[in-house]
Amino acid sequence: MRFLGVLLLIGLTACTSTQEPATYDRSPLPDRVCEGEVLQTSDSEVMAQLDAMPEPVGGMTAIQEQIRYPDTAHALGLQTRIIVVFTVGPDGQPCDVDVAQTVDEEELEGLDEEVREAFYDLQHHAKQAIWRTDFTPGTIDGDPVAVQTTWPITFRIGS
Repeated sequence: MRFLGVLLLIGLTACTSTQEPATYDRSPLPDRVCEGEVLQTSDSEVMAQLDAMPEPVGGMTAIQEQIRYPDTAHALGLQTRIIVVFTVGPDGQPCDVDVAQTVDEEELEGLDEEVREAFYDLQHHAKQAIWRTDFTPGTIDGDPVAVQTTWPITFRIGS
């Protein structure tokens, strides 16, 4: 039951989905890996050097347009915030896209298989939304650089 409280977290810092659920499958995701130095936004020295952080081309709307509620999660009424960790390469393309651990694996194992699979669908779709978005790269002294960043994607039914 403690896990369901985690699933019901509604974040206000990111995208929400009010669209009809989409038929969803876990199609393969790109495996693009950024080569070379990747700057970490958790490093205060790096943050002081950056002229600009990576941003989605078209603003937050660009990511919101990529969000589709997987029908499996929608049918179960699952709502959660998925934190996606990824690098925006100097070319503005995302790479090394992954989900920050949001739920303890032991808690997931204790859930009904249908709920667990729906949660995995939400994680997969959050990563898909990032893969499908173009970004402007971070810059130092006007030169594009690879920067690791995080983006919260909120799945919320209604409103």
